[in-house]
Amino acid sequence: ISLACGFQETTGGKAITTVVASGIGPRHTQDSIRRLVNSWGLAGTYDFLFMPIDMESRKNAGYIFLNFIDPAFVLLLCCIYEECNIQGTVAPAEVQGFEASRKHWAQSEIVEVTKFELTAGIDVGNLGLCPAGLPPEKVIVHMIEEGSWAAVNGVFVGDELVTVMGRPVFEMRQNEFLALRRQRPLTMGFQRAEVVVEPVVVLHPVPSQWAVNTVNSMLAPKLNEQCRKTKLCIFNAQNRCEMGMACPFAHSQAELQLMPDLAKTKLCHNFFRGRCTAKRCRFAHGSSELRSDWIPYSPGAIFLGGGGIAAGAAAS
Repeated sequence: ISLACGFQETTGGKAITTVVASGIGPRHTQDSIRRLVNSWGLAGTYDFLFMPIDMESRKNAGYIFLNFIDPAFVLLLCCIYEECNIQGTVAPAEVQGFEASRKHWAQSEIVEVTKFELTAGIDVGNLGLCPAGLPPEKVIVHMIEEGSWAAVNGVFVGDELVTVMGRPVFEMRQNEFLALRRQRPLTMGFQRAEVVVEPVVVLHPVPSQWAVNTVNSMLAPKLNEQCRKTKLCIFNAQNRCEMGMACPFAHSQAELQLMPDLAKTKLCHNFFRGRCTAKRCRFAHGSSELRSDWIPYSPGAIFLGGGGIAAGAAAS
């Protein structure tokens, strides 16, 4: 089938579910681009999204990675790019599949480290924090007592205690460290590591009826051709048909063709919702059951190149 979004298929590969989509405006964050993708009707069609960050500029690198729950929705993204005239491309990612993508991009999480210092005065008794580990190992806050000095002053579970009275914790002996904790006033330095950007993992995604119907409509040109001349033309019987040989309906019994078997030519929405229990469902339970040849295959395929509107404007 020749689709408006125009992918090129090469043979010999596996079904493509993971793509890299470029043309992302520099002002987008991962949260904003996810909201945009969802607003296109793609919510529930993907289970993984990641937008790499340029470490120098601290802005996005101009592209995102998406893993779709079915190859059919790859084509839906292609068509959206084409219809919206987004100045970018949609192409197969080198790493394919949810698990492979999650493991690969987990190594690219951006962690921001914040350091801060607090002093417990002479009127402070119990600090209200329970550390895990002792020098020379890392000393990580394991538990915070509710309403305690530590809780009031913003110490979180997971913070690392790095200095006590200006001295690095890893240089201290254990007995020295324990003794210093009882000193007042007591100045402690902490550091907090927070993940700024990490891949978005969507649990139990369910595509909308619109998304499934739109993908099914992509099959219409071929299905229309298969159904050509399978019914008699009511206008021809009244001598009112002006289409002649171009009419998709038969003008005589001789022209009448048998109705083709259309089982498994469209996707089953209830399958994606986990609600189809029909053993002989006439709809396809995923692209692998489709009796069509439009599903994108092979990591060598290039889907489309858009143009027209600047990506920032199209994705604003």
